[in-house]
Amino acid sequence: MKSIYSHKAILIAACFACCLSACSKSNSQPTWNEEVLLQDGRTLLVTRTESSGHPISHQSISFKSGGDLVTWEDNHKWRIDYTPQVLDFVGSDPVVVMPVFRYGPCQEYDYPQEGLVAFRYSQNQWTRMPIQELPDGMAVNLLQGGADELARWPEYQSTGVITNKLKEKIDADSIGPQKQNTKLGALIKYFSTLGSQDSCASIQPPSNPVTEAARVHIADAINNAPTIQATLENVISTPKKLTNNERYPKQGIRMEGGLVGFECKDLVEQLEPMYKFQKVGNTENSSLNGYQFILTNKDAIPRHVQLPFNGALMNRLVCNDKEIYAIVQQTGTNLHIYRFTNLGVLQQALKVSLPDTEDICKNYCDLWDVKVINNGLEIILVDGGKNESDILTKQQIYRVPLQEQQEAPAGNSAPTIQ
Repeated sequence: MKSIYSHKAILIAACFACCLSACSKSNSQPTWNEEVLLQDGRTLLVTRTESSGHPISHQSISFKSGGDLVTWEDNHKWRIDYTPQVLDFVGSDPVVVMPVFRYGPCQEYDYPQEGLVAFRYSQNQWTRMPIQELPDGMAVNLLQGGADELARWPEYQSTGVITNKLKEKIDADSIGPQKQNTKLGALIKYFSTLGSQDSCASIQPPSNPVTEAARVHIADAINNAPTIQATLENVISTPKKLTNNERYPKQGIRMEGGLVGFECKDLVEQLEPMYKFQKVGNTENSSLNGYQFILTNKDAIPRHVQLPFNGALMNRLVCNDKEIYAIVQQTGTNLHIYRFTNLGVLQQALKVSLPDTEDICKNYCDLWDVKVINNGLEIILVDGGKNESDILTKQQIYRVPLQEQQEAPAGNSAPTIQ
């Protein structure tokens, strides 16, 4: 995908003369000159080009290195704009760092878990290099937004150069997270956590036999789980006006995969759906393939806990100090409940039926709240309480008993489900 050109000094003057003249205003291939602040404090003058319109199909960066003119080029075919974030040096070798996300690009670059790819220029060619070999001090130093930013800045129109000072001014006017001087670690954190259909790490996590064994164990456990009927303990028919702290959004953090209770904040970092991607001809298709929650504890094995998709949709995670409960809705009144230790080891899997729901589930069964109470779960179905109403017209409160807490087994082996 990358093609590289290196020319001797005889061509340098001609090229830069063109870039500094009318070609910098070209409409068919927008071209501009830009100052780039390197990590060692030097400023490098570069010439950049982009194809017009969106998505960008071609872009390049040209600059002098060791007396030669070096050009990095990108001719990507994806329906989204990718622009490089960093141009700097490792030793005497130029390096370009570019983000990668979405299925097609992730597949092309073999699913980089950092969400970034780096290219190093050595021996007259650009080759891919590991992100781990980049200095920690590297930071964003290229204009973000590209040619679209040029016309509205009079400082550029008068000088023909995007200066470092102007880039900082453009950043102040930008809502994007990749501002000048953003360090490499922050870039990795951002691009590796874009979401289940964006970040390469979510689209295809690295193969891990422990995670895979746990996933298979969890799938077998729910497939073989007993079905129990919850006990309807109370019906409240008196309408209840909700206070601000009782409204649904106040019950947890809405993540891509569902609601995560506030009490889970020290245990769970993320809850997201997992998708299976396929490419048929030029069309990319995705289908739901399960859910995963990522534990805050980086020493947990496995840290990514994956639940299968078997027609049931994730509703929420609730927690106490030592346990995590995944509540999944097969139908409005049939639930799958997974009980994990705080280290992600499955302790119990249940299929639960909620009885006597005819009146409260006329249009939709709203699973309003789930609480861990006295070695059991309290589940509340409601009628009302939607965005257009602050009133719960009816509540039905159920109890689901849970087995006594087992002692988590040693090592990475999955426990036997009783």
